[in-house]
Amino acid sequence: MRGVRGKRPGQTWKEIRRIRAWELHQAGWVQARIAEALGVTEAAVSQWIKAGRERGVDALRVKSRHGQAARLSGSQIQHLMALLEQGAPSFGFAGDLWTCARIARVIEQEFGVQYHPAHVSRLLHQEDWTYQKPVLQASQRNEVEIADWLTHVWPALKKKAEKEGRTIIFIDESGFYLSPTTTKTWSPAGETPVIHAPSGHEHLSVIGGLTLQGSLYMQIHASSIKAHGAVLFLRHLLVHIPERMLVLWDRSRIHKSHELDEFRQMDTVGRMVIEHFPPYAPEVDPQEYVWHQLKHVDLRNLSSLSLDELWVRLQDATRRLRQRVGLLKNLIRYAGLDP
Repeated sequence: MRGVRGKRPGQTWKEIRRIRAWELHQAGWVQARIAEALGVTEAAVSQWIKAGRERGVDALRVKSRHGQAARLSGSQIQHLMALLEQGAPSFGFAGDLWTCARIARVIEQEFGVQYHPAHVSRLLHQEDWTYQKPVLQASQRNEVEIADWLTHVWPALKKKAEKEGRTIIFIDESGFYLSPTTTKTWSPAGETPVIHAPSGHEHLSVIGGLTLQGSLYMQIHASSIKAHGAVLFLRHLLVHIPERMLVLWDRSRIHKSHELDEFRQMDTVGRMVIEHFPPYAPEVDPQEYVWHQLKHVDLRNLSSLSLDELWVRLQDATRRLRQRVGLLKNLIRYAGLDP
């Protein structure tokens, strides 16, 4: 029987190996020598030769798998994906959240076909959909206003600040709790790792500012930061930044207080100009990504037993982060503000 030479479409290396074993057997090689040449066991060679003798060389080829035909055609799947992009509330579900069970219901309603949720998951992966944690955004957001701020307001502010020799600094406040921000860690299979952390809501309040050049300034408070804390931080910046400044922060109530107005009236030489980010758009404030870096990277899985210990660890993490100017500038770029 003549062996098949040359690789055909769809042929695997395992099939080629089986057919080669058959060819060597036809050429008079003994099973032990064939096994040694192909790096397999004699038992495997024996099975292949037996199959070749009984059913021919076709018995050594890859068998095509004819499973159940797809219940939805290609055009129906594309139509389904267009329907899903309309959002879950369009189909009567509470909350804009797609689950496999919900999608299976949509398939049955729209196409009269029943899909198991597990098969829905495979179908979605085939269409490059993944299961993700959504980003929460305020319903009051004005996307047009945010886009206008990024494309027109910000470039104008930056150009004016450069002309006036001002240091641009992005400011925000955040809280750091005794309980850590947990992320994944390696552990023996079947043994879920446990991080012991104190309960409660004790935390440190932190106000920070990141300049366009990648300099990081921070103040830590044992209590919530209110208008007075914001003013203290601005005084701190005036001491440590000799140039005139352009401050950018959100429209929080503490940023519009009477105490802040009185502080600004004392600035008779215009050392500090204050502007605001667009409402409900934390993603354009680079300082937000500084908090994420500290909480989810530098201090991840770290549990502190006291606020004093947390204070020390936060100070150390901030000190290390200040040295990574390239990373800090990348956070500014990630916010859409080219440094």
